[in-house]
Amino acid sequence: MFKKLFNKKDSLIRDNLILVTASMFGNAAAFFFHLFMIRFLGSADYGTLGVLFSIIYIISAPMLVIQTIITKFTSQYKAKNQLDKINVLLRRSSFKFIKYSSIFFIISLIIIPLLSNFLHIPKTNLFLLAPIIYMATLTPIFRGAFQGLQKFKLLGYNVIIEAFLKLIIGAILVYIGFAINGAVLAILISSLVPILIAYKQLKDYIKKTDKNIDVKEIYHNSYPILIALITLTLFYTIDLFLVKHYFTPIEAGFYATGSLLGKIVYFASLAVMFVMFPKTTELFTLKKSSTNILIKSIIFIIIISAPILLLFFLFPEFVILILGGAEYLPIKNILGLFGLAMTFITLSWALSFYNLSINKYKFVYALVILNILEILAIILYHSTLKEVVIVLNIISLLAILYLGGYTLKNINGKIINNNPSS
Repeated sequence: MFKKLFNKKDSLIRDNLILVTASMFGNAAAFFFHLFMIRFLGSADYGTLGVLFSIIYIISAPMLVIQTIITKFTSQYKAKNQLDKINVLLRRSSFKFIKYSSIFFIISLIIIPLLSNFLHIPKTNLFLLAPIIYMATLTPIFRGAFQGLQKFKLLGYNVIIEAFLKLIIGAILVYIGFAINGAVLAILISSLVPILIAYKQLKDYIKKTDKNIDVKEIYHNSYPILIALITLTLFYTIDLFLVKHYFTPIEAGFYATGSLLGKIVYFASLAVMFVMFPKTTELFTLKKSSTNILIKSIIFIIIISAPILLLFFLFPEFVILILGGAEYLPIKNILGLFGLAMTFITLSWALSFYNLSINKYKFVYALVILNILEILAIILYHSTLKEVVIVLNIISLLAILYLGGYTLKNINGKIINNNPSS
């Protein structure tokens, strides 16, 4: 079976190795950034930073929608050798989303006082976070182009540069006394350089042209992708918001640290989804089967996740002492549960991306329902941190079971056309 699925010339293996390797360096830098913050900020302040990052994740969800849409249509235009359309897509998207970002920036300034009161976070931290909206607009456009063109080396370098800049600048600013504000400023500064580099590398694709494209199909695809990615992101951010509201700052800090360690599984496997999506989209555009790509991707995710999970369940104290410090040993009994939940969520992302690539969108309604169930369950069951993590596991397991059945139904239907349906 494996010989049929994998061979030495398989571009999926090659591209996964390229992007997984790049992601490992980028994620290592990102992880050391958080590790530095855990040790220098303390549990209470890191709990606040964890919530700020949850806000960034939510902001990133619509930005990931932009990247996913750019990837999807760039892949389709590449498959049909319509390079002029890629040009128009990138230019029009850049101008349009900068305009929308200005509107959302103003809205964010208005709601900051409300967020500050609910989350018990200083307004200054949230005001510094607001400009990220602008930086977050252009980054996914350029990275979506790299992804759709299957220029995974350039995408990998871009991710690495941002991560290491964030680590270095963040460490310096926090060390000299800027505390949480230093960490947020590092995110802002580190976002700018990769944008400038990407612009230079893609300049041949963004030269002015008189060519035009029909944007109706793009908008038609945008809404289900937006809902899908927001709901998937909410699976691992809703819990942090509610824990910050219901628990003490110290407990919220413990939970944020456990959640971060659990996300090692997600970030380690993220590159697999980035490689899979443009390939399955291109095959679907050419009316070819992409089932093998999905199966290989699921296998890759399991291979990456399994050793991390074993380490979390068998040696939680060792992991926490090395990565977080003795202060966080109280979460040793739930570290494995965090990793398991993130494994389920990672597989849910992969299945969702696959269905998006073949124009199957109705699964998003179930994800919305599961988000609501997660909120209600945590409101009802939050007497301990472990209880919250158990809720997260149950909801994420339900998500993977539903998406697995939905995907099998589509595969058994032998989808070979481009018509959006159930």
